Amino acid sequence: MTVVLETLELTKKFGGLVAVNAVSLSVNAGEAFAIIGPNGAGKSTFLNLLSGLMPPSYGDIFLNGEAVTRNAPHALRKQGMARTFQNGRLFPRLTVLENVMAGACPGERAHLLEIFMRRKIYDKWQATIAGRAEAALRRLNLWGLRDKFVKELPFGVQRNVEIARALAADARIVLLDEPAAGLNSAERVALVKTLNDLKNQGLAVVLIEHDMSLVMAWSDRIAVLNFGEKIAEGAPQEVRANPRVIEAYLGTEDGHA
Repeated sequence: MTVVLETLELTKKFGGLVAVNAVSLSVNAGEAFAIIGPNGAGKSTFLNLLSGLMPPSYGDIFLNGEAVTRNAPHALRKQGMARTFQNGRLFPRLTVLENVMAGACPGERAHLLEIFMRRKIYDKWQATIAGRAEAALRRLNLWGLRDKFVKELPFGVQRNVEIARALAADARIVLLDEPAAGLNSAERVALVKTLNDLKNQGLAVVLIEHDMSLVMAWSDRIAVLNFGEKIAEGAPQEVRANPRVIEAYLGTEDGHA
């Protein structure tokens, strides 16, 4: 298997508080990898470290075998990492295509001088990001909605638009922050299909999610955080039966989610 993402002893301290404590893990191409844990376990902080939103206090991050520990988010996007956010960050008054084109821009730049003096270069740049956006939308079967304004779409479809925007920069790994939050049962079924399609296309998918039925049904491997430490990692059935997970997160004697 090809390792896409690896962390070694990743740690984040805020003064005397250790939010993430020496977490090591790896994610392979085409793998469905979930990170779970109770509130305050350090999941969001860990995702922020991975995506470059905050620097670690100690430890290392490798993307496609290259050290990227202190790279900025825009640099990580160029290197194949994309991310969505729990609260959604789409532009409601723009179309689906325009929103996804915004995610295709990090690898390409056009300067004002080129716009006015070198129109052909600008046109090529515009065609490049439009092509990336179209590919991402077709990948998620959203091309037919390209001219719809985001504010007109159901919440579940907006979630898929966010994922398409993340993919538009030629991502090899995507980090999803609670994508099932606020979805109804039908929308969750559609989300699982989308996640499975991405996995089957060879994309590494890292998911933070509180919906345990979704996590257990979808994941190839699960890592469990508690008080910033990784207390378990393995296949869903292994994690479900782990006594430390039952005590810290699932909170039932028989281990059922």
